[in-house]
Amino acid sequence: MQFRRGRLLFLLALCASASGATFAWQNVSIHGMGYVTGMVIHPLPPHDIYIRTDVGGAYRYDRAARRWLPLMDSYGTSETAFGVESIAVDLRDPNTVYAAVRMTRTYTPSGGGYYNQSTSGEVLVSHSRGLHWTKTGMPAGQVYMGPNDAWRGTTGERLALDPWHPGVVYFGSRRDGLWRLNSSGWTRLGGIPDLGDPGITFVVAGPAAVYAGVYGAGVWASSDGGTTWASIGGGLTPVRAALSPDGVLAVTCGGDEGASSGAVARFHNGVWKDITPPGLVAAWSGVTFDPAGRWLAVAQNAGRNIFWSSDLGDSWQRVPMDNVSAQPPYYPPPMPGNYFAHPGDWGNAALVIDPARPTRLFQTNGYGVIATDDLTATAPAWSWRMQNLEELVVLGVRVPPLEGGADLFSVVADMIGFRHAGRDTVPSSTLGVVNFVALGTGLDYCASQPQYMAWVGWDEVSSALTGFSSDNGRSWTPFANISPAHGGRIAMSASDPNRLVWAPALSATPQYSADAGRTWHVCTMNGSPLPGSWQLGSEWWPGGVLAADRVDGSRFYLYNNGILYISGDGGVTWQPGASTWPTTLPVQFTVVVNIVPNPVKAGDLWLAMAANENQPGRFPLFHSSDGGLTFSAVASLDSANFVAFGKGLDAGRPAIYVHGRAAGSSDDAIYRSLDLGSSWEAISDPARQQFGNISALEGDMRQADLIYVGTGGRGIIYGYGSAVSADAPPFTPRPRPAR
Repeated sequence: MQFRRGRLLFLLALCASASGATFAWQNVSIHGMGYVTGMVIHPLPPHDIYIRTDVGGAYRYDRAARRWLPLMDSYGTSETAFGVESIAVDLRDPNTVYAAVRMTRTYTPSGGGYYNQSTSGEVLVSHSRGLHWTKTGMPAGQVYMGPNDAWRGTTGERLALDPWHPGVVYFGSRRDGLWRLNSSGWTRLGGIPDLGDPGITFVVAGPAAVYAGVYGAGVWASSDGGTTWASIGGGLTPVRAALSPDGVLAVTCGGDEGASSGAVARFHNGVWKDITPPGLVAAWSGVTFDPAGRWLAVAQNAGRNIFWSSDLGDSWQRVPMDNVSAQPPYYPPPMPGNYFAHPGDWGNAALVIDPARPTRLFQTNGYGVIATDDLTATAPAWSWRMQNLEELVVLGVRVPPLEGGADLFSVVADMIGFRHAGRDTVPSSTLGVVNFVALGTGLDYCASQPQYMAWVGWDEVSSALTGFSSDNGRSWTPFANISPAHGGRIAMSASDPNRLVWAPALSATPQYSADAGRTWHVCTMNGSPLPGSWQLGSEWWPGGVLAADRVDGSRFYLYNNGILYISGDGGVTWQPGASTWPTTLPVQFTVVVNIVPNPVKAGDLWLAMAANENQPGRFPLFHSSDGGLTFSAVASLDSANFVAFGKGLDAGRPAIYVHGRAAGSSDDAIYRSLDLGSSWEAISDPARQQFGNISALEGDMRQADLIYVGTGGRGIIYGYGSAVSADAPPFTPRPRPAR
């Protein structure tokens, strides 16, 4: 198998070796599919490009390698930082960057134990171009941040550094007013309206004044470092702004996604002028000046309308976006009624001219980043900049043990899911047809005939989405009958691929099929319908609460609200199994629960629970050797959020992988056991990688030393050890021109 790895992989492997971790880690290649809500480029060489995302953290662009470098991977379940509200750079120092994040911060009450507070905002600072971050000490719980809320892409950068006063930073919040950081710490400033979401939509600081956009109250300015503020007009719906070197302020007005009215305005020498490109009634978002102030560019917040001006907006020329290259092959083709008809149309956000090449224009959107090297050209060539930009939200990963089959399969947000023929190859298509918001939620295979697979999901147009395959996912046929409901989880018998159990979303009644989804029948317990799982109360909740035994084709398992239910007749009838657990922590309302049967031993179950953000404590790894009737805690681990099996030392002893903690560690890592849980070895370095909002874990029973981690915003990350890397040919980097 060929591996195509760049400089980042070499550095990751080097760091892993230095830290004692035995695996190297990198993303499965998918490219994009997350909302890139903002971009900032440093005006000083090397002109670093930073982007923020709604749920996938921040990235810096490696111009030489032409790939994005993730910057928040050292954060994990205790202290996440993957929702980024704003980003800003220090104009004097090319090494310093700030990020406003929604951070899950862990507090220790005086009575012991701990709890999490997930809505607390923090501003982080890095003096190493995003490699390491420290907190600036924003008061806990006093500033709300909503990087994945409405207005996340149409509004601008709420962070700004004062160009004349080093160390002074401004942050305009959604709900809690305007804040300033100086040597005394953070303080809330008065004199500016606080009208609620989206609140202060941008802050820009220049030599003469600091400007803030207040949605519903126009633009406000301060000429004394934020002590006093005054309204300067500018319309009621300002969303983004750019400031030229000469002090010309350009403001776009509009609304959230789907808004249809707005304007573009210019403020100069105390006078406003409407400079909206003529002939368009639209909402506007992105706005940018080139570093010399010669050119101004603006964009609608939907569609492909981008304009540039050489006279500060007195006249405009359209920047065509018809010639586009490097588009991932699975992006849906244009078709009537398809919400994603033109990739790049949805969620248009930032627009930035590159100071390293003032004709180069970047645009960010709900798919990723796209750029042209010459915005002034008659027919500019655009290209997607997606290498290693992995922000997909993953709900499940499966690796059917079929020799010669696909590397892995996934079910995901927005794009339903993929057959990943190779983990280093961008998928060519999605599992099903994407219309509007489409979500794959459940995926399974037949253990004895792994070429057979099934998946379920939903979208906001047709509700239920399904698929059945007999050829390792090369082709899919929807279920003939989708009467059970939509979304949720699907499980396939270990011996009969036609026998399925479907536990739909919204806690609908589980049903079984003996004919590959042509007909469905209600699962029963004591003659009554089996209750739907509370853990499937939302279409978006991850977790594997439904599972088929991997050896006994008649056995299925379902977790609901603290009870494991068992079927021994192919899903027809069920009985309660374990209902008491060896823990003092509450298990009933834990959202993410994963049942993982041993792939080589019938009735041998492993179960992991990932604590909710507001739950105290963490859960142990649970093990049952009696088919789920009773569970014990695995004493060799402190806690486990997820568990998976992979190829081990011999056929009877598969490797066990967990995401959790051992030996008193206060950080999450991936651990591997080669002796069925008696001992564990850390194979990841939590100082570099804690896998953020982890959502799935899956090993490969065909290949030792290979593990996949699904995340809620960083795509799929895989780790590989010596058994994999030894098969890889030497990597010879190809020279690339500097960008």
